[in-house]
Amino acid sequence: MLKVSDIEDQDSLEAWLLDRPEDEAKTFAITIAHRAAMRVLPIYWGWVEKSGAGKIYELLSLPILRCDVITGTAQKKQTVELKAAAAAASAFFDTTSAAISKAGKTIDENFSASGIARLTTGTGIAFSSAFLAVAIINASTSAIAAHSAILAADPFSEAATALWKQILNDCEALENGDILLATPLWNSAENPFQKEWDAVRTSLSPDWSFWINWYRDALEGREPDWDMLAEIALIPDGDWEKGPARVNFLIGEIQAKYLSARAPLAERVEFNPQSASFYTTPQQPKKPDLLAATLSQVADAIDDALADAGNGLRKESREVRVLNRTLQRYSNDPQRIEMDFTSVAIGLRRQIRETKELPESEGNLALLNAVEEGARAIRATHPDVAENRMILAGQALRELPEEDRAVLGEAKEVLVAISEGAMAEDFAEDIPQLINDALLPLPNGAPPLPAVDPAVRMFGRVSRMAMMMQKSGEVVEQVEKSKSFRALKIVKMGVSFYGWLSSLVSIGLRLFGIL
Repeated sequence: MLKVSDIEDQDSLEAWLLDRPEDEAKTFAITIAHRAAMRVLPIYWGWVEKSGAGKIYELLSLPILRCDVITGTAQKKQTVELKAAAAAASAFFDTTSAAISKAGKTIDENFSASGIARLTTGTGIAFSSAFLAVAIINASTSAIAAHSAILAADPFSEAATALWKQILNDCEALENGDILLATPLWNSAENPFQKEWDAVRTSLSPDWSFWINWYRDALEGREPDWDMLAEIALIPDGDWEKGPARVNFLIGEIQAKYLSARAPLAERVEFNPQSASFYTTPQQPKKPDLLAATLSQVADAIDDALADAGNGLRKESREVRVLNRTLQRYSNDPQRIEMDFTSVAIGLRRQIRETKELPESEGNLALLNAVEEGARAIRATHPDVAENRMILAGQALRELPEEDRAVLGEAKEVLVAISEGAMAEDFAEDIPQLINDALLPLPNGAPPLPAVDPAVRMFGRVSRMAMMMQKSGEVVEQVEKSKSFRALKIVKMGVSFYGWLSSLVSIGLRLFGIL
């Protein structure tokens, strides 16, 4: 069997693929073509943007993007539905290209239906990779030879040389049995299309927000939720033909659903039309008597711990403040109680057993035991709370990129303004914690990111707000006409309520490892 070391050009690459078992050859070809297409995507995307020829040119980007999503998903699974979607995307690209030509518009021959396998102008890179992978998905291994323009090496193009090297790296990884689903597109090499990508992502409208985030994560090698991408790929063909705004709206609906499922909360997010703001209503546990007994036990443990100064706890201590606030204001909210008890338990456990800031005294241990038992009791009697904690137990939340921190910082004012009561107060506290920003000045800077609870609470609520908004345009209109919302700088910037929520949902998806 041929080895990667035998690959010298396009023909020997074909031979290397065809020398393998049919199923393996097909999988390898899809992976190689998909990653090659993704690497050169900024070139095509930038060309469409620079054309300035209006909506019909935007429509040329959507089938390319859809094919890239399909071929990426096809590395994990191939279904009849995905194959049909891939065929539809290819056909739509061809008919749209033909319509442009018929209308007498100028279109680069490299992106026409007849010239799809040609080289991208000035780079020596064949952009047919996405459609090549689609052809492989919808045909037999023979399609590898029939549609083999993965790369036409141009010895005078540095970009082509860089791409060819990455393709060989992919071949070697595949030959060694490595999985490339979560591998950076350019690995450790410099991206020769970085300038093109920077230009594209800064010039696109909010209607392309999902695609910008999706491509950024692909560049960095972050594995998405493939089920979500498959659902996006299966958005009805007719909606793709309506343009990026319609597709982005439907993607937002799918994203909000996935984020809501990843951050379950034992509460309902509701809307107050009189104040044009959102609020939460807790769902009651099955055994309210047990909850009352749990709260009483914690209240007694707090009193006992504070009664002895040697325990090191004071009324001003964070753990004591959190528990007292929970007992006084949120005693009917199981989700809030469980989150606060868990957060306090983490803090007490760390201070008693790791940093030794608090003595391992009887009072402190009794308080720690009370909040731990309390959290377990609520999970035992409330399915949604238990599901929430089970998901979080195996969830490693990612660090937020600087640009996402900036969006969260700006969004804090908006979310507080369009919420009321405890929900507004939680947004005011949770967002600074998520961006690692101190609520009060500290001598050693901001406190470290606490437990995952603030992320679950904030993004769980944001996802439900987004779903509510997508179901009712009246809610959006009431919020955007409210005095509190109109007073914000966001209105002057021309950013809609929907736009803010969509960007926050995207951040939550990345934070939870969904996108």
